[in-house]
Amino acid sequence: MLYMALILNNLGYMVLIADRSRRRELADILTCELTQEGLVTYRNLDFYMAADRREEENFVRQHQYSYVFDYVNEPEGDVIADVTKAGYDGIIINTSCLRSELRVSREIVMRAGVKVLVVIRDMPENIPKLKYIEKYYMNNVGICSLYAVPPDICDKEYQYKMDYEGIRSYRAMSSGYSCVLSKCICEISGRDDKSVKRALRYLKEGKIFDNRLLE
Repeated sequence: MLYMALILNNLGYMVLIADRSRRRELADILTCELTQEGLVTYRNLDFYMAADRREEENFVRQHQYSYVFDYVNEPEGDVIADVTKAGYDGIIINTSCLRSELRVSREIVMRAGVKVLVVIRDMPENIPKLKYIEKYYMNNVGICSLYAVPPDICDKEYQYKMDYEGIRSYRAMSSGYSCVLSKCICEISGRDDKSVKRALRYLKEGKIFDNRLLE
């Protein structure tokens, strides 16, 4: 999600990320202190840490963001119900190909009522049963798009580095991941492939353009 938000930022959009994970996982990458509103701007993205969704909605109404991402982890039970009834324009699911995670993500897809974009990460090609995943998702489910990213050591290294060192450059990002990100952003934004790939290239070079709402 962070990659997508950064690419949208480089396309000139105002982006807010609301961390609604139980353990406030996104706070680990931030090097700035929160404001009294529970807000921080880091690398030109606005992060909102308030736990109450109603407070978040009030905040969003007071500002003119192009895109608002709610980051939700551990989607089980009441959280699934909350996500599927939240009135989102769309849902992006980032999952592994483990059966336990696929079952949870498919439940969200079935209950969503909006377009859903599913990205399956680290999906190997030498497990025969994995070819049935697309059929598993598409069977009587209104899924929008399904993308698979092959495993890559550099992509995984960047994931951990982001957690410990924050947002840097990603010059060695795999072609598979780059391709999926480009397609996802084209689908989300409606922008042309050339513009999206240029914004992605800037991201990989560590260039993040300033579209901040906050000073």
